[in-house]
Amino acid sequence: MIDSPTPSRRAIPTWVLYVALAAILAAAAGLRLVGQDWDAGHHLHPDERFLTMVGSSLGMPQDVLGYLDTDTSPLNPRNMGHNFLSYGTWSITLTRLFAERLGKTSYSNIYLVGRSVSAWLDVLSVLLVFGLGLRLYGRRVGLLAALLTAFTAFHIQQAHFYTVESALTAFVLLALFGLAGALRATTPRRIALELTLAGLGLGMALGTKVSVWLLAPVAVVVLLAAAFRRSRSPSATDDVLADGGGIDAPRAAGGVPEPALPGTTVTLAPSSADMEATTTAEIEAEELPEGAVHVELDAGIDVGHGLDMADAGVPEAGSEGISSVPSERAQRTSSAGEFSMTESVDAAVTQEEPHTAGADEPVAPLPEQPPIG
Repeated sequence: MIDSPTPSRRAIPTWVLYVALAAILAAAAGLRLVGQDWDAGHHLHPDERFLTMVGSSLGMPQDVLGYLDTDTSPLNPRNMGHNFLSYGTWSITLTRLFAERLGKTSYSNIYLVGRSVSAWLDVLSVLLVFGLGLRLYGRRVGLLAALLTAFTAFHIQQAHFYTVESALTAFVLLALFGLAGALRATTPRRIALELTLAGLGLGMALGTKVSVWLLAPVAVVVLLAAAFRRSRSPSATDDVLADGGGIDAPRAAGGVPEPALPGTTVTLAPSSADMEATTTAEIEAEELPEGAVHVELDAGIDVGHGLDMADAGVPEAGSEGISSVPSERAQRTSSAGEFSMTESVDAAVTQEEPHTAGADEPVAPLPEQPPIG
C-alpha cells in the first residue's frame, strides 16, 4: 500500500479560507477605490492625461463588423487623429465601453472611469495571486500572497491612475493562472479549459501592451513541459492493461496494482497526482481478467474497471465468498473549490475460499434431528 504523506500542519478550514479571502479583497478594494479624484481634475499624471485625450476622442462603431474594420473603426485611435500610440488598444477600448454605459465620455470625467477600471482590475489581480498560490503551494501560501499584494503600495498607487499597468498585470496573472492549471490538469477537457483561460489572458495582455510578447515563449515552454510530463507518466489505464495477471506492489507511477485474479487480495491506493479536483477518478479497461470486481468507495472515487460486479460474474459485496471493505481514511489536503484538492483513499477487496476442515481438525457433530411422527 502506498500512503500519501501526512501533512505536518492542519489544513485551514474552508469557511476560514473564504472569510479571510473576502476580508483581504474588501481591504484591497477599499484602498484602491478611495480618493480616486486625488488631483481634483488637474490631470497631473502625463501618461494618464494622454490616455484621457485618446479615450475621450473615441466613438462607438455601428456593429461588430464596423469594429473589426481597422481602417474606419471609431475605436481605433489612429482613425481619430492619434497616429502615435505606444500602447495597445484593448484597455482603452474597455474603458470607453464602460464610459459609454455610464455616460461619462468627455475629457473632464472619462479619466475617473479609467481609474475605476484600473482599481477593479487590480482587485482581480489580488484574487488571481491567491489562486496561483493556492494551486502551486496551498491555502496558507495563497492567503499570504493575496494579503501582501493587497497592501503593496505600488499596486495601490497604480490603481489610482488611468494607465495600462493595472490592466496589464491582471491579464498576465490570468494567463499564468491558466498555464498553472494546464500543468495540473489530467483530462483533455480540463486541459482545454485551462489553456483557453491562459490564451484569453495572454491575448488581452498583448492587446494592452505589446511588450508583454515575452510571455508567449514562456507559454510555449509550459505547454511542452506539460506534454512531456504526461508522456512520462503512464495513466492508470496503462497500468491496469500492462502485463495482466498476478498481484504485485502498487506501481510507483500511478499507485495502481495490476488486475485482480480469483482468490487474491488487492489493495488499491490511487495516486493523488492522477485524480481530478472533483474527487472522482475512474479506471477504465477494455479487457478484464476473470474475477475482477467493481468497488464503489465512500469518498466518491469509483475504482473498478467500468463494470458492475454482475457484469463481471462476481457476487455482490457482502454475499458469501466476497467482501468489500472501504477504508474510513480519506485524507484531504489544500484547497476549496477547483483550485486544488488531493485525495488518498484505500480499499481492500478480498475474495475468500470456502474453508474445509483438515484431517487433524475435529468435526462438529451434526445437530440431532427431531423424531418423525
